[in-house]
Amino acid sequence: MREVEYEHELGENTLVRVRFGRERKQILRFTVQLERVFENESHIIIRYDTSHGYAHSDTMRPGRPELKIELNLDFNRAFTYAQRDVSQNWKFYSERYERWLKESKKEN
Repeated sequence: MREVEYEHELGENTLVRVRFGRERKQILRFTVQLERVFENESHIIIRYDTSHGYAHSDTMRPGRPELKIELNLDFNRAFTYAQRDVSQNWKFYSERYERWLKESKKEN
């Protein structure tokens, strides 16, 4: 199995980390993770992966449990979907997380 790992800076202290294993053209596992630094601390905002044996997303919510959503796609399609979603919606996810982070600090 060929393992590939890279990160790509999106701007505004935000990056996407990508890791996947494949054999020929078949994705066997992957992680696509959006991260941003808030107040000198790195936060995972959303992660797509294949842990637990199926493709899913984990939306992080400060002060609350993460929201897990099964993708119901094969790993190749889920990997493509995850990369596209993060690259197209990273600003929305980042701003929403920042709002949630501020709200959770007010509650504490």
